[in-house]
Amino acid sequence: MKPLIRILSLWLAALCFGACTDDDLIDGTPTPEPETGIVIRLSAGDLEQTRTDLTSQANLHHVQSVYAILYKENAEKSDYDYVTCDDLNWSPKDSSSYGEAQAQAKVLNLPNDINLEAGNYTVLCVGLDDKSGETYNLPDAIKNKKLSEAKATLAADKTKDDIAKSELFAGWNEFSFVPDSLNIVEVEMKRRVAGVICYLTDIPYELTISGENAGTYRVTKVQVCLYKNQHSEIGLLRKEIEGKGYPADFGSEELEDSNVLMEFPLGGYSKQQDKNLYTISQQKGLAPNSLLGGVYMLPIDKDGQKNTIEVKLLGKKINSSGENPAKEAEEIEIANFPAINDDIDFDATEGSTKNYPIRPNLIYHIGDKPSDEEEGTPESLAGTEVKIGVKCWENETVDVEFPSVPISFGMEIEKDNLPYKTEPKSSEDNEYYIFDCVGSDEYCLHVKSSVLYKKWVVTVAPVVEENVGTSTNSDNMIYFKQVNDESDPERYDISYTHTDESLSEKSIPIVITDYVDISGKPTRKIRISVVGLKADEQTPDEASRMSMTVEQYNAIIVSFYDDDEKKTVVRGFSHFDWGVIRDRENGKPSEGEKIPWGYARYMNVGKYWTGPIATAIYADEGPYATDGSKNYNTAKKEMYHPSGEAEDYYWKDSAIKLCAQKGCVYDKNTQKIVQTEAKWYLPSYTELDEFLQTAYNKDDANIQIGKFYWSSSATRASDTDAWAYSVNENGYTSVEDNMWGSHRMTNSFYARQCCLCN
Repeated sequence: MKPLIRILSLWLAALCFGACTDDDLIDGTPTPEPETGIVIRLSAGDLEQTRTDLTSQANLHHVQSVYAILYKENAEKSDYDYVTCDDLNWSPKDSSSYGEAQAQAKVLNLPNDINLEAGNYTVLCVGLDDKSGETYNLPDAIKNKKLSEAKATLAADKTKDDIAKSELFAGWNEFSFVPDSLNIVEVEMKRRVAGVICYLTDIPYELTISGENAGTYRVTKVQVCLYKNQHSEIGLLRKEIEGKGYPADFGSEELEDSNVLMEFPLGGYSKQQDKNLYTISQQKGLAPNSLLGGVYMLPIDKDGQKNTIEVKLLGKKINSSGENPAKEAEEIEIANFPAINDDIDFDATEGSTKNYPIRPNLIYHIGDKPSDEEEGTPESLAGTEVKIGVKCWENETVDVEFPSVPISFGMEIEKDNLPYKTEPKSSEDNEYYIFDCVGSDEYCLHVKSSVLYKKWVVTVAPVVEENVGTSTNSDNMIYFKQVNDESDPERYDISYTHTDESLSEKSIPIVITDYVDISGKPTRKIRISVVGLKADEQTPDEASRMSMTVEQYNAIIVSFYDDDEKKTVVRGFSHFDWGVIRDRENGKPSEGEKIPWGYARYMNVGKYWTGPIATAIYADEGPYATDGSKNYNTAKKEMYHPSGEAEDYYWKDSAIKLCAQKGCVYDKNTQKIVQTEAKWYLPSYTELDEFLQTAYNKDDANIQIGKFYWSSSATRASDTDAWAYSVNENGYTSVEDNMWGSHRMTNSFYARQCCLCN
């Protein structure tokens, strides 16, 4: 006859199930028993979802497929030979009773050509989630092999990151098969992996250490580490510890470079204002300023001399000026926190709380995160050690999933390895960094990957605001350099896709373009979004999205009538003096740098010049009075000398030279950044005068009232005289004779950059 395997109860232990009886219902209908065959009871409890995420130590399984592998005892009674492997085509979510605390059941008919003889058999059941099948190549890897060779072995192309996301169940039982009768087999499946969760707070921003590497360090990473490399193989049969209810066996085969279980790069976070701790953006269900991560791992035995798990801080040495670590600084371990297990029910012994095994079907949690919705209590790094809790992964009722690491890319814009605060922390916080109108290609976007979303895409889009005047400039202000495009790495676009499998921090070079719009908004805003991509398909996962708003000032627009061109002309001015340093948190400027007008060493203006500068950039008439860009071009030409001495003496440190900046404009056709020499320049005396009178009372113009500003225009009175203006609190501008002449070589005044708008 054709044997019938009836799946009546395959226990998924540690999955919040109570005992099931023969009276259990299948979708509300009593389950009839066959008269003959092999009966295995298969049960799935009160489960609502089947993702493989870890955000707490609460219990939930994620089995999506179950395989039954049948073995027959060999003649020597030394092993069991492979008979068949059948996909039960079962997933709890396929049943209408799924999530209703009822058992599900399924009938499986063996193929017609399977004729079982009487004898001793073993049935091995393997439960897989959506990743573990590929991670361990199951069930194919154990087909046509003896029962003693039934092992989960990491596939050749898989890594520790795949182990971290793969949940694996196995259960087995022996039975004697009697043909033409009903053979009932009870099988209990349990996890063959352990879970490790780390939930931390009070992350130090800087640490000062002594010893061989003494100094002050910026904390750059948090790691959760094993005392040795992980295992890459484990048997699917298990031996229970008597009276304990959890397996006694461990994995085998060492996996290279796998002792780091979790890593949290901190480059995307900033310092708390009043504490030497990191500010970490709060996410739903997490405590403020906390980090959460979790992984699966294969069980590992203890080493009596080594700490089983440690939380480590890595850092880079801060330079003598107190700035962030230099990019080339070596990253070293600067602190470690042993994870203390003091639970005698789970391997803790007196005097040995730091050395304990990691067993299958147990969850080890640093910090307490009972559910997705509850913030719980993260473990503090304010001390010298952390506590690790251990619990059986069973009889829990909270619907939280395992393992997951929140997306928390830690996205930020930075320059010179320093972060910029790009949006207020709250609606009441009006102080934050707004980028100037002068574009720059010296920034980068810093993005931290996560375990589950190593692939991601970052995009920008304008922020649509109601009741705000529209801008004629519809272009974005941020463009990403396509450094991963081998064919054209100098190309820029409004999106960037990261496909690197590593978890290292990624810094994407970006350009912030000029914003000079004569009819636009006072500021323009864009929103940068990072979306994690699923590992198996390049589809944005909305749950993994995070974003931040970046804002940029429009230029200060000034218009006046140009007698030479016989029309009204428009100029754009920067919001800040040349050389100003701004606070990267609140955007407030310090006092700008003062610079000389144009000559560094000699009063004799004609010493190295090919022609008299005074006749070239007189300010009394012609374009040199109203167009500072012409003054720049003329001064550069006239100051040239073949020996280079003129450039060294007259040009290099001059206000005209220093204020000349290329700016950045995006060309949609070529997808390149176009930079024009001296697009931003030291204004002529007319441009400067009009600016000071127009913007003297604007808070965001940041004008130094009563202080002198250089123009790029020389005077007719002397070839060593240049115009310098100041403005008072009433908007009246003035010049002083004793501030001209030779003083331009020794006196340093403020300078403000300008550009042409028409």
